[in-house]
Amino acid sequence: MPFSLSWSPVMDERTPAVRVASGVSYLWIQTLTTTLVQVLAFALIARLISTSQMGVLAILSMVLGLAQLIAPVALPSAIARFVAEELAQGRRQSAAAVLYQSNKISVTLSAILAAACFLLASPVATTFSTEPIVFQLLAVDVFLTAGLIQTLANALVGAQRFRDYVIVTLAYTVFRQTLIVATLVAFRDFSWLVRAWVVSDLLYVLMMAIFVFRVLGPPTFEFSLRRLLRFSIPLLPGNSISFAYGWFDRAVLIPYTSLAELGVYNATLTAFDVLSAVPSRIATVLYPTYAEIQSVRGKAGLEDAIRVASRYVSFISIPLALGLFATAKPALALFVGEPYEHGSTALQIITLFLALTLLSKALGSIFLLLGKTATASITTAATVAASLFTALLLTPIYGINGAAASRGVAMLTSFALTLALVRREIKLSFDLEAFWKSFAASIGMAIAVWVAQYAAYSRLLLPAYVMIGGCTYLAGLRLLKAIHPADVQLAKQFLGKRYEWPVNLLGKLLQS
Repeated sequence: MPFSLSWSPVMDERTPAVRVASGVSYLWIQTLTTTLVQVLAFALIARLISTSQMGVLAILSMVLGLAQLIAPVALPSAIARFVAEELAQGRRQSAAAVLYQSNKISVTLSAILAAACFLLASPVATTFSTEPIVFQLLAVDVFLTAGLIQTLANALVGAQRFRDYVIVTLAYTVFRQTLIVATLVAFRDFSWLVRAWVVSDLLYVLMMAIFVFRVLGPPTFEFSLRRLLRFSIPLLPGNSISFAYGWFDRAVLIPYTSLAELGVYNATLTAFDVLSAVPSRIATVLYPTYAEIQSVRGKAGLEDAIRVASRYVSFISIPLALGLFATAKPALALFVGEPYEHGSTALQIITLFLALTLLSKALGSIFLLLGKTATASITTAATVAASLFTALLLTPIYGINGAAASRGVAMLTSFALTLALVRREIKLSFDLEAFWKSFAASIGMAIAVWVAQYAAYSRLLLPAYVMIGGCTYLAGLRLLKAIHPADVQLAKQFLGKRYEWPVNLLGKLLQS
């Protein structure tokens, strides 16, 4: 990271911070691996089901997400905290009680939600032109995922058994996605997708329960339930707002468009999520880095770090966003199949807004860092309100393109509010030179890719378009003299001596 140029704190390898870092590395590997597996599986699933069934899949996922919001009452966060605290004090039985007390509530609520889903299966299935068995099976999965998976997983995290958690989760992810694809290939019946959900989630619960039982022991209920709820319930509004932010556009689409249109938009958002994962990961890494810098150098160091980070966010993320903007049609066709090409305009709308607001990723979780958690919740609530209003206004007229615009408004609103509120706390500045030069080079890249597609279009030529765009972008950076010697030196420090020769070569190519 760029911050190592100006300071290098020495850390004792035996400190708890090192153990935490080790655990985070396990979680980082798990996140990257599971994301890759899920992306590949989704690409196959999209080819095995119709666009209408993809719309039903979006609805099923939304119902599961809502159940996972309601049933646990935000207790998983309390479990992670109090299990860690009790085990640190040597109170294993009390730590076990944290989990089992929480499970009493989450399992009860998930059972109620599952029963409601089962009883309403027939009329809901008729509304969405599918079989009742789909929602009956969903009821079983609601019970498993909302009532048990989250609590068991957070118990392992609280016990700092990161390795166990990662092993079980990776095995579950690979098995689940393989089972889904295999059953769809074998039976060509959408209901088997939900059957695969139930089987894989049941096995996940059993495996997780075995690991948790080994760590915490048999059930006990001596921990104060009131204490758990006093911690978790205030988290519910924030969790609800986050859920609304993730699903508002698809929820608004349901009454105004067909299932096929909803399916196309769902696949489009999935493709966008693959792209946005890169800048999102940058923001995730920046949070602990900023926290450490602020603890050593104060707000002045934090202000400098944000400016430096904005430089590299610009160089990395803007070409990714505008690259997907230029290749939206072939990317969708190659990723999820030609029936989804219709979503290319919606994808372009979202990626354009992403390119305009990417500097927000340089801030990381800035409100948490500044201790302004209430401000963070207010910002997200205002963002959801503005984007929901936009969705209700545009979606009935423009369909999935209107939903995409509302998603863009959400990003723009969040960025603008964050800038306005953070500037009250610190002197915020970005490397605008890097931003405009990267943006200019990326526009040249997009034009070159469009010309290439106009000359010869095929989804199979996507790798060629990427190569043309990449070379054009690098040429633009050289022409604009965007890369400085300090950037090359930083890359050497970050990547190490093993990669020094390609860094030197790239530096010579980019510096005039």
